[in-house]
Amino acid sequence: MNTEQFLQDVQARYPQAVIKRDEPLHIHTAFKTGGPAVLFALVDSVDMLSALVTSAWNSGIRVKVLGGGTNILAAPLGFDGLVIKNNCRRFELQGMKGKFTNNQMKLSQAYLYAESGAITNQVVRYVIDQGFGGIEFALGLPGTVGGAVTVNANYPKENMRIGRAVYAGKILTKEGIKDVDNSYFHFGFDESSVLKEDTVLLSVLFALYPEEKDKLWARAEEAVTYRTTTQPKNFTTGMTFRNMTLTNLYPNSSLPRDVTPEFLLEKSGLLGHRVGDVELWRDNPHYVLNHGSGTNDDVEKLQQVVKETVFRRFGVQLEIQLHALV
Repeated sequence: MNTEQFLQDVQARYPQAVIKRDEPLHIHTAFKTGGPAVLFALVDSVDMLSALVTSAWNSGIRVKVLGGGTNILAAPLGFDGLVIKNNCRRFELQGMKGKFTNNQMKLSQAYLYAESGAITNQVVRYVIDQGFGGIEFALGLPGTVGGAVTVNANYPKENMRIGRAVYAGKILTKEGIKDVDNSYFHFGFDESSVLKEDTVLLSVLFALYPEEKDKLWARAEEAVTYRTTTQPKNFTTGMTFRNMTLTNLYPNSSLPRDVTPEFLLEKSGLLGHRVGDVELWRDNPHYVLNHGSGTNDDVEKLQQVVKETVFRRFGVQLEIQLHALV
């Protein structure tokens, strides 16, 4: 089915849907690169999100769902399909567990429902204000709940990943909407099963525990301070190098197995390395900076320089995280 037929069908079935043509993607991504999406929709309900994605799949139209636009590199030629900006923001407490002791209810657990487009910081602040812990370390994360869960976002100082608090979720696949538990996600190092093609995360149910608010705020503010001091402030940033894993260590390598990418990059003289207007940040190589007119080409060349230099120096193959919208 062609684009015109798809648009006609969507307008007939969902007259409230607003779909734009040739929407520039650079205004929707943190890295500020990317050409136009052939079709672009902004949705604020899970029902509409599911309907548009399913309609696109059924029509043979390529579709991508965009959350906060962090850690996304959009292609200079844009996207030849439908990009959906997920503004599904609803979240609420949906249940509690506990038992009566001496005529008083003692809570042991609470469950928070959050749509995938909910802003992570808003959700975390709400949870703390309600006196529940489990995701307080996520305060200061950019983007949405869906993005954080999809990449199993981490608080590196304590190695606390958000996947630990996920109790269940609702996903959309070509077979329909499915309710899944934590085991479905296969949470790993900066990844989950949601990264697979043709899977859209609709909502999440977090399992939380009661805790004193002062303690929660103290941990949350510590996380914010850490992120403030380890993340760039004055540049548009992409998190392409946000976390890197080491693979294929040479059998004869004298490097310890727990060697860090930061160590390899520093010893290779790559901190602050610049290609065009794109730089591997000197203070924290988990970030790539765009100094204003950086291009995807610059990012790809920088990645190649990093990989080749580290491999030549240490015989180590770096695996670089990059989520491209192409």
